Amino acid sequence: MLIGLIIAVVVVVVVVVVVCVIVAKNNKGTDTVGGGGKSGGSSGSGESSGSGATTTKPTGTGSAKVEKEEASASIVSIGILDENNNLVSGTSKQFVNLPKEQKYVEGTVIKHTGVLSQKLKCKVKFNRSGSHKFKVKLLPDTNNTVYTDSEKSHNANFKYQEDTLEFTTDSNGEKIIEDNNLFVSPAGGDKFKLSAWATDDVNKTVQSVEIQNERIMYYVEVKMTGLTTCANSLNVFINEYIKHGITFQGLPEESMPYMENIGANDGNTFKSNVQSAYNASQGPDKNPYCIAVAYTDHLAVKDANEEIPCTNVQGGASAPVNISIQDGSGKQYALWHNIVTTEDWFVECYFVKNGGTVATDKVAILKDKCTPVQTPGYPTGYFGNVNIDVSGLPSEIGTITLKINRVNRMRAGLSFGGTNIVAICTKAWWQVITTQNQNEVIVHEVGHQFKMVVDGSGILPEKTANFYDSTKGHVGSHCHTGIPAGQARYDSQADLTLSLCVMYGATNNHSDFCSDCAIAVKKIDLSNGV
Repeated sequence: MLIGLIIAVVVVVVVVVVVCVIVAKNNKGTDTVGGGGKSGGSSGSGESSGSGATTTKPTGTGSAKVEKEEASASIVSIGILDENNNLVSGTSKQFVNLPKEQKYVEGTVIKHTGVLSQKLKCKVKFNRSGSHKFKVKLLPDTNNTVYTDSEKSHNANFKYQEDTLEFTTDSNGEKIIEDNNLFVSPAGGDKFKLSAWATDDVNKTVQSVEIQNERIMYYVEVKMTGLTTCANSLNVFINEYIKHGITFQGLPEESMPYMENIGANDGNTFKSNVQSAYNASQGPDKNPYCIAVAYTDHLAVKDANEEIPCTNVQGGASAPVNISIQDGSGKQYALWHNIVTTEDWFVECYFVKNGGTVATDKVAILKDKCTPVQTPGYPTGYFGNVNIDVSGLPSEIGTITLKINRVNRMRAGLSFGGTNIVAICTKAWWQVITTQNQNEVIVHEVGHQFKMVVDGSGILPEKTANFYDSTKGHVGSHCHTGIPAGQARYDSQADLTLSLCVMYGATNNHSDFCSDCAIAVKKIDLSNGV
């Protein structure tokens, strides 16, 4: 009896141990129910749990049941949109100076209004529907133009969106971010990308295509009827501005009445003629982003009725008297000769003996006794002296007074303030100006339309290091890069030779901006045009 009882107890213990082992084994496998309560039998089916989706091995006649745990939604993309909410592929050029208006869309360079202005429109997409929070940040390129805090304080448009913004997708798992939220800088050539990530998953980010800032401007050439000396190409001008993020597009040219010279008193007539021609062009459709490039013959300024005395002249002498066209300081001038058909260099010439008076002793010297003399080493037509035949004068010592019109200066170009007009001279000092040099002048005068050289006032970038104004030579604001700083003036012949920037106040055979002016041109806010 005792032995039988002991055997029975041992059998029970062994059975319990075996059952516990089976249960423990099943708790480690996939054939468990819930948190591991019941073992699977030889019939029926079990259910899986834990991470991921698993299936039980079917047994008997039962069928397997599948259960899936839903993973977190994942961000898929962020893309730039056009006006029809289509994604933009490749580098996206953003023409930051133009407003979002259909009139600027020409289908080639500007294909839709979505690429206009500093504002961006984009779409974020997740891999499944539902409302998902995410964040977006605009990433500037490391080589972008840097605006100072001072510049940004007086022109808020110099800023780009630096904040990280948070949004929530619509129920379809997508979100279109309208263009009042994200904006780039106004600087030409700046580059950006958009970066986005799910708020609860900072480890996965997506980026947009590259966004590159450009500025578009337009020009209309206005040529005087019969003027054959206009530049035959504007490539130098166009390419210089392209380097600084401004693309100029030419519109069909127009014509205006011929004027021999645009002097100090001719500006209003000239501007009126140009404006009439411009108004008939395609330019007004692009206002205020279009410049009228108007060509002239000469742009000479006349000093009228200048008197030059020559003392101690021996009347009746056989040798002519040579008079140099100079002012009291010895500065050389040229006669107003062959510039305007109806205007002559000669006004009057007369002789007065010593001790005599103009009222009682004046002896007229006619123009045919006064011969202009070409100045050696100067352009043909530069008459800086006059030989006067005194052989017919009384044989007395006295003073000759020569009254003439002379050239004050020859201008290569003008930018008319308060207008979109630049005047480009095709002749100076009686010589045709080359296409290359006309392009140089166009770069310079268009620079003035952009308020170059900037002085930091208003909405402009900060004053450039080598800025000088009319108080130190030339008319307007200019750049003396290459010339030693600290001078009282920057308009000597030596200064001209040393100058290196196209924005120097006289033509110097440089068509490119110096490094300081180049940065300023890139920075300029052209959203208001000219």
